[in-house]
Amino acid sequence: IHFMNKWFLQQEANITAFQEDDDFVAKRNFFFNMCKALDNNNTEWNLFCSCSLFFAGITDEFNDFDLLVSKPSFEDTKCVLKNLGLSVKREEIYGMQIDKEISKEDASLLERFFEQNSNQKFNSNRYANLIGDGVDVDLISGFRVSAMNTKYFYEYNPNLVNTIQVGDLSIKIVAPEVQFILYAMMECWQPQRRFKRELIEEFLKDNGINKPQILEDSLSENIPGWIKKAIRKLLN
Repeated sequence: IHFMNKWFLQQEANITAFQEDDDFVAKRNFFFNMCKALDNNNTEWNLFCSCSLFFAGITDEFNDFDLLVSKPSFEDTKCVLKNLGLSVKREEIYGMQIDKEISKEDASLLERFFEQNSNQKFNSNRYANLIGDGVDVDLISGFRVSAMNTKYFYEYNPNLVNTIQVGDLSIKIVAPEVQFILYAMMECWQPQRRFKRELIEEFLKDNGINKPQILEDSLSENIPGWIKKAIRKLLN
């Protein structure tokens, strides 16, 4: 166990800033209300992408809240966010933009169609961007990245998360082992992702691999060889 290493100190600094600094007032007020409302609604959710890296102490800033939810929780989560004062700015199914609110039945039909026809490099089974006063939320169900003729898919899994304490709340965030694979895949066509991928890699080296099964399973997936090589190094 690595007590008081640079990652722990950065995490402590990030959470303190989030709870106390004026720069985070709008995000903070919304965040605590959101977490309690989602839990009261029995939503299956966790933090994802940049905001989860922030709360883990891997990066020191984030722009929006990324929520990864189970497929059955998507519509309910969207309703919770709208009840908290957010409005839908953009909604997509398999990367294809939906211009108006649709029923669950129509969404299911479109999912089946777009699953067979989407060629987007970066998409979700369901995605919605919601905005409010100083708050931006990306709602995601099923996350898919294609690169170099390969594809990696990740969806909500309650067993592949870490728990972070923020004030009196226990927050679930996606495990860094998952984030490493996703950011490496995105790096193949978004070179700016390399910085975060390298930070996650360094974090895993310093703190150890807590969920090796994620990385081990990915070696049998159709992902680029250079990522598999990096994964084998992490596992050794």
